[in-house]
Amino acid sequence: QVLLCKFGEQATPATFVSASEVLCASPPAAATSLEPLSVSLVGSGDALSGYAALEWSEATRNFTFYSQPTIDFISPWDGYVAGGASVTVVGSGFRGGPSPSV
Repeated sequence: QVLLCKFGEQATPATFVSASEVLCASPPAAATSLEPLSVSLVGSGDALSGYAALEWSEATRNFTFYSQPTIDFISPWDGYVAGGASVTVVGSGFRGGPSPSV
């Protein structure tokens, strides 16, 4: 059997992780968009053609595609190996949100 994820109308192969988890790779998107995400378990055959007739899970969650940011300038260009330098990044397409943890 083949497991698929569908982002909007684009189906992609998925990997079974456990009974409560599936790993999907998002397909490329033409622009920033909000797309419903569905999952389907289908029989053998060509998994990515003819998927419209398959039964999909109810799309109760959405996946947001964002345009890739562009970096025009960074300052400074270098720093000490010990780290800690403040680096300014200038460009476009950045989004606000919670600070990532490393």
